[in-house]
Amino acid sequence: EIMSGDWSSDVCSSDLRVCETINNTLNSIENKDYLFMDDKEIAELSCILTAYFEDIISETNIWNGFVKENKGRIGKELPFYACDEYAEQEINEQDIQFLIWNYITNMYQMNVTIDPAENMFSAIAKEVYHIFDNEFETAPVNEKLQKFLAVDNKQDVIYDLHQKLYWLGTESYLFYFNSKRLETEIKEVVATSENQAPESLSTMIDMMIGDYPYNNETEFWCMRAPQWYANIVGEEHPLYNDLKSMSTKKVGFFMYQSENEETTAFRHVATGRIVEIYNRSIIGLPKEYKENKLIAFMGFVEWQGKNFVLGEVKGLEYTEQLEEDIKGDESELSLFDIEEQQPYDATKLDKQLTETIASIKEECEQQDEDVDILLEVMRDSDFPFAYIREAILSDKFQDLKFGANDDRTILKNNVDFIIDFFK
Repeated sequence: EIMSGDWSSDVCSSDLRVCETINNTLNSIENKDYLFMDDKEIAELSCILTAYFEDIISETNIWNGFVKENKGRIGKELPFYACDEYAEQEINEQDIQFLIWNYITNMYQMNVTIDPAENMFSAIAKEVYHIFDNEFETAPVNEKLQKFLAVDNKQDVIYDLHQKLYWLGTESYLFYFNSKRLETEIKEVVATSENQAPESLSTMIDMMIGDYPYNNETEFWCMRAPQWYANIVGEEHPLYNDLKSMSTKKVGFFMYQSENEETTAFRHVATGRIVEIYNRSIIGLPKEYKENKLIAFMGFVEWQGKNFVLGEVKGLEYTEQLEEDIKGDESELSLFDIEEQQPYDATKLDKQLTETIASIKEECEQQDEDVDILLEVMRDSDFPFAYIREAILSDKFQDLKFGANDDRTILKNNVDFIIDFFK
């Protein structure tokens, strides 16, 4: 059984009726013999499905923003499923089926491709839909969530956005698994930093958490949290275009150069690039920075045409050796690089892909285990995504299958979504 405390968070409703709906959802799944999920996973999925229901009821537009993005990219509300009778801003069986597919795929850490049209998903979706349909007219609106996601166009509003963006990108039902990925990344950093000073390790973890909502590309269309939040507030909102165009957060070592009434110029130590920082974002900057006694380790995003420092500015005592070390750091040297798609030789890659697939199949036979060839290929850095897309659509490589189904129609019809999802 799921209790109220399992469901509630800072912004989610704690209304008993919501908990009752979750328990009904849970029971509809538990009454089936779906042994691939343990009790905790069944409970998680139930919460995610009911959060979707609450989102639709409350008109908070998390799901509607996803639907809108899909329509703009693929011309229909959802990938994978027929949407001829789809009802926007209402609950739909296809929505529930997609969320189940997404949960199960992420549950397996995206290490296997699963057919979204799996009969089991459809059976669960039908039962859950009927529960939600019965509750639709009387279910409570989550006013707390409505208030949390609302935003005014006021001066320096960017500082009000951070909590919303972090919640949306890691804790909302649509991007729930991103929090688990972030947690895994943090654990890996801790495990490989045994000799790090506790203060240094804490700073590194804080930086990872602080950067995540601005830099993490979600599994859906490789979009970041600010872009999804733009879809939530809608095109009529005065911040829509600003959210869509918010930059990633760039973090590096900088030294003070000069200032005027509006901005302060910092030189990026490794590249020499000058960055103008909006003064209101660095109020109270200690004089030691202006005297170049300290090198500033800081992060900033471009917002409404200005560069705002977000998070703590950490000062390191200047030495010539430190400056030289920073200038030799590859991550610092590439901070402002723009990743561009390089041209490729399709004929050469066709031969390489043929050999790669043969090698994967041979290894599978030797180890007597199944490997998802499509995933192995998509995650091979030798093959650009543009080439993988071409290879899938060309029908040259029949071993590139999505799920256990030999029918490649789903893969070909949803190739862009699938490539971005499993990036």
